[in-house]
This record gives sequence, structure tokens and C-alpha cells, in this order.
Amino acid sequence: MNGDRIEAERVRRILDEFDAVHRPAEDPTIESVRVALMLEDVFDVTFGEDELAGLTDRAAIERAIAHRPPQSEGTS
Repeated sequence: MNGDRIEAERVRRILDEFDAVHRPAEDPTIESVRVALMLEDVFDVTFGEDELAGLTDRAAIERAIAHRPPQSEGTS
């Protein structure tokens, strides 16, 4: 599935760019919210309050994005 590979590459590229310029917050809760806001803005996805704690690890972030359709899908 070439489209999936391109999307995964896009996700990795954007996260690499984010990591290069981002200075993590000392408070893990604040950091999770900051990461969630970036992901929601860039990838048009949303995260519930119960999902925020898992957004501090790079692999978990990639998995979270990969398994979500864009928020705008299916809405009218």
C-alpha cells in the first residue's frame, strides 16, 4: 500500500522537524498537551483527555496518528 507508506513517511518527517525545534516542558502533563495540540493542528486528529499521557513517547505518538482518521472525515 503505497499511500500508507507515504503517509508514514510524512508523519516521521513532521515529527523529526518538530523534535528539532521543540523544547519539551518540564511538566509531563503540560508536555502531553503541547504535543496533542501540535498533532491536532498538523494532522487534523483529536485526542481525549485519557489519551494525553501516552503522547510523550515518539513511537506511541506515531502509532496514535497512524490509527486515526482525520477529524474532518465523515463529518459534514
